[in-house]
Amino acid sequence: NLKEYGKALTLFEEVVSKAPGRFAAPARYEMGWCFYQMGKRERAVENFQQYLSQYPDSEIAPDILFWFAEYYERQKAYDRSEKYLATLTEKFPQNPLADEALFRWSGIALEKKSYDKAIERLDQLFARYPHSPLAGEALLRKSELLVLSGKGTEGR
Repeated sequence: NLKEYGKALTLFEEVVSKAPGRFAAPARYEMGWCFYQMGKRERAVENFQQYLSQYPDSEIAPDILFWFAEYYERQKAYDRSEKYLATLTEKFPQNPLADEALFRWSGIALEKKSYDKAIERLDQLFARYPHSPLAGEALLRKSELLVLSGKGTEGR
């Protein structure tokens, strides 16, 4: 919070190298954010990938998967983004980010003009998370997709 990322990074690196796993895991996560805040995007990506390989089932893993999806989506690396969204929704279906991951995934499919895939992702969202706060927006997107795909009469 003091924005002294270099100093914080040094401390987190020390914890990762000397502390047991239960302390090393959150320190590795914080290292990733230090790198990111310092503008060292590639180091942040490497660090978060290492985190996921060491702690694939951790409580923080879905947040990192979602960050990767956003990161690659901003770069228009849609296939990579979809890979992380798929992992999040399949491996952590009860996580609060899972419905948003499906919604975002439908948006990527829309960008790729894969309308049927986008509709499929929204249908998954409706089936798995019927009370999602994204349901209204998802319904509007599905209507738009049905029109774009030429299946507009199915939405009636």
